[in-house]
Amino acid sequence: MKDKVSTAFLVLFVTVSCVKREHGRLNEPAAEAGHDLITTVCLVATDSSSGVSRTYKFSDTDGPGGAGAIYGPGDLSQSDSVIVLAAGRTYSMELFFINESVIPSDTVSEEVRQEGEDHLVYFDEGVATPFTSTHPFTTVLGDGMQIIYDDTDADSHGGVGLHTIWRTQGTSKARLRITLKHQPGGKGTFDNGETDLQVWFKREVR
Repeated sequence: MKDKVSTAFLVLFVTVSCVKREHGRLNEPAAEAGHDLITTVCLVATDSSSGVSRTYKFSDTDGPGGAGAIYGPGDLSQSDSVIVLAAGRTYSMELFFINESVIPSDTVSEEVRQEGEDHLVYFDEGVATPFTSTHPFTTVLGDGMQIIYDDTDADSHGGVGLHTIWRTQGTSKARLRITLKHQPGGKGTFDNGETDLQVWFKREVR
């Protein structure tokens, strides 16, 4: 992921099934970093109390102008969805970047993890939010929801962002922007480095 990637803006997500750790309507082309193409983004949310997991996915394997994007399991015609979380709960979140244009599919997030000292995922609501802590990286969104990074890179920095802990507060509705940045030698400030991928979620805390 060493070259700048054309960004892919994903506006709509839904609950879906997503095979974890497998080698497997966009407004912009699918994200591509040199030979690495990201066609699919999966976010797996596990309620720490109940152990129940839900997966949110966007997939557009042929980019704009081709077949329609896939938003969810069983109903490929869905055009809208929301990440639904319960108020006052803690969630374990796993983020996967996948290239499904090849067989078998390639989990690009594994490369991001291996090059974690140069990569960082940022979570905000459209305006870069300074970290409230850097060991580990911690973000607090406008509704008070905490996002705590629960992974580390090879240099023991504050995290990568592929595994995070989300602690919800009161009820709210908002958007969530997820940005993958390539930041060799300068992680922790949003404006540093280059954007590999940027996606948008809708979210609701009930």
